[in-house]
Amino acid sequence: MSKRYSTGLRGLAIAALSSVALFATGAAAEQHLRLATGQSSESLLQKEAYGVWAEALNTESNGALRVESFPPPFATASNMWDRVTAGVADMGIASLNNTGLPLKAAFVASLPGLGRNTEAASVAMWKLYEKGLLDVALDEVEVLGFQTAIAFTLNSKTPITKLEDLKGLRVRVADANSANAIAALGGAPVSIAFNEAYQAIDRGVVDAAVGNVNTGVIYRFAELLPHEQPAMAFGMTTFVFAMNKDAYANLDDAGKAAIDAWRGERLSRFMGAKQNDFRTSFEARLTEAGQLIRAEMDEAELARWSVAIDPVVAQWIKDTPKGQEVYDTFLAEYNTIDGAN
Repeated sequence: MSKRYSTGLRGLAIAALSSVALFATGAAAEQHLRLATGQSSESLLQKEAYGVWAEALNTESNGALRVESFPPPFATASNMWDRVTAGVADMGIASLNNTGLPLKAAFVASLPGLGRNTEAASVAMWKLYEKGLLDVALDEVEVLGFQTAIAFTLNSKTPITKLEDLKGLRVRVADANSANAIAALGGAPVSIAFNEAYQAIDRGVVDAAVGNVNTGVIYRFAELLPHEQPAMAFGMTTFVFAMNKDAYANLDDAGKAAIDAWRGERLSRFMGAKQNDFRTSFEARLTEAGQLIRAEMDEAELARWSVAIDPVVAQWIKDTPKGQEVYDTFLAEYNTIDGAN
């Protein structure tokens, strides 16, 4: 175990006795796995995605596994990675933004202008990992798959249809890449936590936000920022489905086979497709409520925006080991899936 883990985490891991608990089930031993979801039991993600996957593992393992979902505070967005690597959770779904790891290549999906198909992006992330193009720091765990969240777009109080509309506008950003993109487009990026953003928008601290229809519904951003500029995407947050290495190693052959049957493209495609479904549902809900009003942008104006963000992408490529190969491979894999849908 890495020295960076706290004594508290070690204690929790010891208290858990082992990464995999075995329960007698007659002819075979049922292996219990604790899945930290970071979601409440009533959340849409848990009901229609994470819980479905857990139940599929249980069913397809023919009694070899009993995967049980654990909501917060068992593990939260801020400590998910540490809970998994310490063995407190056997599996978890961690935002790459919150791992504390020195990642670069793994943030490729957060670049602006790449597209909005989360199924294509999630599979592309797995392909990068499979080809050995993602950061080696991820090897602290057994990587089972990836999920990119609904793509970010620009949402504002009034329509934004040209660069001049964005000039000097205070925009709440999601991460470093979206901050760089907004600055390149002439806006003033502002970093505000999700749980403080609604109040900041309401008080006029910011005039617009980089967000998605999920944040529009869950965090109610759409009530205050109903105008969306959909022509350009501002990246996607990537989540990794991680499994503690010892927990995987301690599984018997039947348990490993059940995990491996979902590992990789199958899991990534399933979770990415679910995000596409959620986006469609949220868009319909917000449109019906009058809280999603799309602004038009012609091709010539979009070209101006694309030229403006080109240096942001170029700098990321320069700063990232094998950056050009990572970027080109991601785009190729993304376009293959996107074009087939």
